[in-house]
Amino acid sequence: MEMDKLNELKILVAKSVRMLEFAGLLDMHGHTSVRVPGTDRILILSRLVSRREVAAKDIVVAGLDGKPANPADEPPSEVWLHTEIYNRRPDVNAIVHAHPHYTTVLSIANVPIQPVFGIGAFLGEIPVYGDPDLVNTKEKGIRLAETLGNARAVIIQSHGAVITGSNLMEAVAATVNLEENAKKQVFALSITPNIKIFDSEERERIGKSNWNSSTVYKTWEYLESSARSNGRLEGVEQL
Repeated sequence: MEMDKLNELKILVAKSVRMLEFAGLLDMHGHTSVRVPGTDRILILSRLVSRREVAAKDIVVAGLDGKPANPADEPPSEVWLHTEIYNRRPDVNAIVHAHPHYTTVLSIANVPIQPVFGIGAFLGEIPVYGDPDLVNTKEKGIRLAETLGNARAVIIQSHGAVITGSNLMEAVAATVNLEENAKKQVFALSITPNIKIFDSEERERIGKSNWNSSTVYKTWEYLESSARSNGRLEGVEQL
Protein backbone atom coordinates (compact mmCIF):
# COMPACT_ATOMS: atom_id res chain seq x y z
CA MET A 1 0.00 0.00 0.00
CA GLU A 2 1.24 3.49 -0.82
CA MET A 3 2.70 5.32 2.17
CA ASP A 4 0.38 8.31 1.70
CA LYS A 5 -2.67 6.06 1.85
CA LEU A 6 -1.30 4.25 4.89
CA ASN A 7 -0.72 7.56 6.65
CA GLU A 8 -4.26 8.67 5.82
CA LEU A 9 -5.56 5.52 7.49
CA LYS A 10 -3.38 6.12 10.54
CA ILE A 11 -4.81 9.62 10.89
CA LEU A 12 -8.33 8.21 10.58
CA VAL A 13 -7.71 5.63 13.31
CA ALA A 14 -6.18 8.22 15.65
CA LYS A 15 -9.05 10.59 14.97
CA SER A 16 -11.64 7.89 15.71
CA VAL A 17 -10.05 7.21 19.10
CA ARG A 18 -10.06 10.88 20.06
CA MET A 19 -13.64 11.32 18.89
CA LEU A 20 -14.89 8.31 20.86
CA GLU A 21 -12.96 9.45 23.93
CA PHE A 22 -14.55 12.89 23.67
CA ALA A 23 -17.97 11.25 23.33
CA GLY A 24 -17.34 9.31 26.55
CA LEU A 25 -17.21 5.90 24.90
CA LEU A 26 -13.47 5.38 25.40
CA ASP A 27 -11.47 6.39 28.44
CA MET A 28 -8.07 5.09 29.54
CA HIS A 29 -8.97 1.82 27.83
CA GLY A 30 -10.46 0.72 24.52
CA HIS A 31 -9.23 0.79 20.94
CA THR A 32 -10.19 1.00 17.29
CA SER A 33 -8.59 -0.73 14.34
CA VAL A 34 -8.83 -0.99 10.55
CA ARG A 35 -7.79 -3.62 8.07
CA VAL A 36 -5.08 -2.37 5.69
CA PRO A 37 -6.58 -2.97 2.23
CA GLY A 38 -4.90 -5.65 0.15
CA THR A 39 -2.72 -6.91 3.00
CA ASP A 40 -2.83 -9.23 6.00
CA ARG A 41 -2.16 -6.33 8.37
CA ILE A 42 -4.17 -3.98 10.56
CA LEU A 43 -3.68 -0.54 12.09
CA ILE A 44 -4.35 -0.16 15.81
CA LEU A 45 -3.26 2.34 18.46
CA SER A 46 -0.33 1.65 20.76
CA ARG A 47 -1.31 0.44 24.22
CA LEU A 48 1.10 2.95 25.76
CA VAL A 49 -0.55 6.15 24.55
CA SER A 50 -3.37 8.17 26.14
CA ARG A 51 -6.62 7.88 24.23
CA ARG A 52 -7.06 11.63 24.65
CA GLU A 53 -3.70 12.44 23.03
CA VAL A 54 -3.22 9.68 20.45
CA ALA A 55 -1.85 10.88 17.10
CA ALA A 56 -1.13 9.18 13.80
CA LYS A 57 2.45 8.51 14.96
CA ASP A 58 1.05 6.30 17.72
CA ILE A 59 -0.75 3.92 15.39
CA VAL A 60 0.84 0.48 15.20
CA VAL A 61 0.98 -1.81 12.18
CA ALA A 62 0.29 -5.40 13.24
CA GLY A 63 -0.19 -8.67 11.41
CA LEU A 64 -3.24 -10.89 11.65
CA ASP A 65 -1.06 -13.05 13.88
CA GLY A 66 -1.15 -10.26 16.48
CA LYS A 67 2.53 -9.40 16.12
CA PRO A 68 3.64 -5.79 15.44
CA ALA A 69 5.48 -5.18 12.16
CA ASN A 70 8.01 -3.17 14.17
CA PRO A 71 9.16 -5.18 17.22
CA ALA A 72 9.61 -1.90 19.13
CA ASP A 73 5.87 -1.19 18.86
CA GLU A 74 3.36 -2.49 21.37
CA PRO A 75 -0.25 -3.06 20.34
CA PRO A 76 -2.96 -3.39 23.00
CA SER A 77 -3.01 -6.63 24.99
CA GLU A 78 -6.44 -7.29 23.49
CA VAL A 79 -5.20 -7.08 19.90
CA TRP A 80 -6.42 -10.67 19.59
CA LEU A 81 -10.07 -9.73 19.59
CA HIS A 82 -9.35 -7.64 16.50
CA THR A 83 -7.16 -10.11 14.62
CA GLU A 84 -9.36 -13.14 15.19
CA ILE A 85 -12.47 -11.31 13.98
CA TYR A 86 -10.61 -10.13 10.87
CA ASN A 87 -9.40 -13.69 10.29
CA ARG A 88 -12.97 -14.99 10.29
CA ARG A 89 -14.94 -12.10 8.82
CA PRO A 90 -13.74 -10.85 5.40
CA ASP A 91 -16.68 -8.41 5.41
CA VAL A 92 -15.29 -6.62 8.48
CA ASN A 93 -12.76 -3.86 7.79
CA ALA A 94 -12.97 -1.92 11.05
CA ILE A 95 -13.51 -2.73 14.72
CA VAL A 96 -14.19 -0.71 17.87
CA HIS A 97 -13.67 -2.18 21.33
CA ALA A 98 -15.17 0.13 23.92
CA HIS A 99 -16.61 0.08 27.43
CA PRO A 100 -19.78 2.13 26.90
CA HIS A 101 -21.47 2.85 30.22
CA TYR A 102 -25.12 1.96 29.62
CA THR A 103 -24.32 -0.98 27.35
CA THR A 104 -22.09 -2.40 30.07
CA VAL A 105 -24.61 -1.68 32.84
CA LEU A 106 -27.23 -3.76 31.03
CA SER A 107 -24.80 -6.68 30.75
CA ILE A 108 -23.96 -6.43 34.45
CA ALA A 109 -27.70 -6.60 35.17
CA ASN A 110 -28.04 -9.60 32.83
CA VAL A 111 -30.55 -7.63 30.77
CA PRO A 112 -30.30 -8.28 27.02
CA ILE A 113 -29.95 -5.22 24.84
CA GLN A 114 -33.17 -4.88 22.88
CA PRO A 115 -34.12 -2.55 20.01
CA VAL A 116 -36.13 0.21 21.71
CA PHE A 117 -35.03 3.28 19.74
CA GLY A 118 -35.18 3.94 16.01
CA ILE A 119 -31.46 4.17 15.35
CA GLY A 120 -30.82 1.06 17.44
CA ALA A 121 -33.09 -1.20 15.41
CA PHE A 122 -30.39 -1.94 12.81
CA LEU A 123 -28.20 -3.73 15.34
CA GLY A 124 -30.05 -7.04 15.16
CA GLU A 125 -29.45 -9.80 17.67
CA ILE A 126 -26.38 -9.09 19.80
CA PRO A 127 -24.70 -12.18 21.27
CA VAL A 128 -22.99 -12.15 24.67
CA TYR A 129 -19.48 -13.45 25.32
CA GLY A 130 -19.63 -14.69 28.90
CA ASP A 131 -16.06 -14.13 30.14
CA PRO A 132 -15.57 -10.60 31.58
CA ASP A 133 -11.78 -10.94 31.59
CA LEU A 134 -9.41 -9.31 29.10
CA VAL A 135 -9.40 -10.89 25.66
CA ASN A 136 -5.61 -11.01 25.80
CA THR A 137 -4.75 -14.36 24.22
CA LYS A 138 -5.26 -15.85 20.79
CA GLU A 139 -7.48 -18.56 22.28
CA LYS A 140 -9.78 -15.97 23.90
CA GLY A 141 -9.84 -13.99 20.66
CA ILE A 142 -10.97 -17.10 18.79
CA ARG A 143 -13.75 -17.75 21.30
CA LEU A 144 -14.95 -14.16 21.13
CA ALA A 145 -14.90 -14.18 17.31
CA GLU A 146 -16.88 -17.43 17.33
CA THR A 147 -19.43 -15.86 19.70
CA LEU A 148 -19.75 -12.83 17.41
CA GLY A 149 -20.44 -15.09 14.44
CA ASN A 150 -22.07 -13.06 11.68
CA ALA A 151 -23.50 -10.42 14.03
CA ARG A 152 -22.62 -6.73 13.90
CA ALA A 153 -21.61 -6.54 17.56
CA VAL A 154 -20.92 -8.71 20.59
CA ILE A 155 -21.27 -7.80 24.26
CA ILE A 156 -18.49 -8.87 26.63
CA GLN A 157 -20.28 -9.66 29.88
CA SER A 158 -19.68 -7.00 32.56
CA HIS A 159 -16.81 -5.60 30.48
CA GLY A 160 -17.82 -3.80 27.30
CA ALA A 161 -18.60 -4.35 23.64
CA VAL A 162 -16.97 -5.07 20.31
CA ILE A 163 -18.56 -3.44 17.27
CA THR A 164 -17.70 -4.14 13.64
CA GLY A 165 -18.14 -2.25 10.39
CA SER A 166 -17.36 -2.41 6.71
CA ASN A 167 -15.31 0.74 7.33
CA LEU A 168 -14.24 2.80 10.32
CA MET A 169 -16.98 5.42 9.99
CA GLU A 170 -19.57 2.66 10.12
CA ALA A 171 -18.02 0.96 13.16
CA VAL A 172 -17.84 4.28 15.04
CA ALA A 173 -21.43 5.22 14.14
CA ALA A 174 -22.66 1.77 15.21
CA THR A 175 -20.84 2.15 18.54
CA VAL A 176 -22.50 5.50 19.21
CA ASN A 177 -25.94 4.20 18.36
CA LEU A 178 -25.55 0.99 20.34
CA GLU A 179 -24.88 3.09 23.43
CA GLU A 180 -27.72 5.52 22.66
CA ASN A 181 -30.15 2.61 22.39
CA ALA A 182 -28.82 1.10 25.64
CA LYS A 183 -29.14 4.44 27.43
CA LYS A 184 -32.79 4.80 26.46
CA GLN A 185 -33.44 1.20 27.44
CA VAL A 186 -31.92 1.75 30.90
CA PHE A 187 -33.93 4.93 31.48
CA ALA A 188 -37.17 3.32 30.27
CA LEU A 189 -36.62 0.32 32.57
CA SER A 190 -36.21 2.71 35.49
CA ILE A 191 -39.80 3.83 34.87
CA THR A 192 -41.42 0.48 34.13
CA PRO A 193 -40.39 -3.09 33.30
CA ASN A 194 -43.09 -3.08 30.62
CA ILE A 195 -41.07 -1.26 27.98
CA LYS A 196 -41.82 -1.20 24.26
CA ILE A 197 -39.45 -3.49 22.34
CA PHE A 198 -39.60 -3.56 18.55
CA ASP A 199 -40.93 -6.79 17.13
CA SER A 200 -39.20 -8.51 14.20
CA GLU A 201 -41.20 -6.64 11.55
CA GLU A 202 -40.54 -3.28 13.20
CA ARG A 203 -36.88 -4.13 13.71
CA GLU A 204 -36.37 -4.88 10.03
CA ARG A 205 -38.43 -1.97 8.71
CA ILE A 206 -37.16 0.68 11.14
CA GLY A 207 -33.61 -0.60 10.91
CA LYS A 208 -33.60 -0.18 7.14
CA SER A 209 -35.01 3.33 7.25
CA ASN A 210 -32.71 4.54 10.03
CA TRP A 211 -29.39 2.96 9.04
CA ASN A 212 -27.70 3.95 5.79
CA SER A 213 -24.58 5.67 4.49
CA SER A 214 -26.11 9.09 5.18
CA THR A 215 -26.71 8.20 8.84
CA VAL A 216 -23.17 6.90 9.17
CA TYR A 217 -21.66 10.03 7.62
CA LYS A 218 -23.86 12.37 9.70
CA THR A 219 -22.87 10.61 12.92
CA TRP A 220 -19.16 10.75 12.09
CA GLU A 221 -19.33 14.40 11.04
CA TYR A 222 -21.15 15.36 14.24
CA LEU A 223 -18.58 13.62 16.42
CA GLU A 224 -15.66 15.04 14.46
CA SER A 225 -16.96 18.62 14.43
CA SER A 226 -17.81 18.47 18.15
CA ALA A 227 -14.37 17.17 19.05
CA ARG A 228 -12.62 19.66 16.77
CA SER A 229 -14.54 22.69 18.03
CA ASN A 230 -13.56 21.73 21.58
CA GLY A 231 -9.88 21.51 20.64
CA ARG A 232 -9.73 17.74 21.05
CA LEU A 233 -8.29 16.97 17.61
CA GLU A 234 -5.28 19.28 17.81
CA GLY A 235 -2.14 17.41 16.78
CA VAL A 236 -4.01 14.26 15.75
CA GLU A 237 -2.43 14.26 12.27
CA GLN A 238 1.15 14.23 13.59
CA LEU A 239 3.09 11.43 11.90
